[in-house]
Amino acid sequence: MPELPRTDGPKSTPGSHWPKLPEDDESLAALAAPFVYVRPDAPWHVDIYGHNGSIWAEPNGGSMRVNAGTPLHFTGPVPFTLTFVQLGGTREPIPDAVAKGSGNRWEARVEPLKCGPLAPFYKYTITTADGLQLDPIVIVDK
Repeated sequence: MPELPRTDGPKSTPGSHWPKLPEDDESLAALAAPFVYVRPDAPWHVDIYGHNGSIWAEPNGGSMRVNAGTPLHFTGPVPFTLTFVQLGGTREPIPDAVAKGSGNRWEARVEPLKCGPLAPFYKYTITTADGLQLDPIVIVDK
């Protein structure tokens, strides 16, 4: 885990640092473009970190653009859950996932993502055992 400078500020309210997402598909895709890149033919790995009441994920803040058929693998030092909400595209639900593990090694895996005629995209929430939340996005390419 990277070493970060100490901050003694108040804890943020979960989700309070995220702006309201746009309602239309094109605006959301434009919002996501700077945060994501395609990683073909490999599981997408997301590392979850926390420090002094903050949570973040790498790479890209947890946001991702992946090819259809890509499995997702999440790891973190504390228990966490993943909750997915589809925002657009052909309906392809992703089931919620609960990390399994012990000590400072917790993992959750999501089956390979599917893609219908319209590429789906999602917001997902990472919730840690102490209630911290982060809301990245997922775009699935055909």
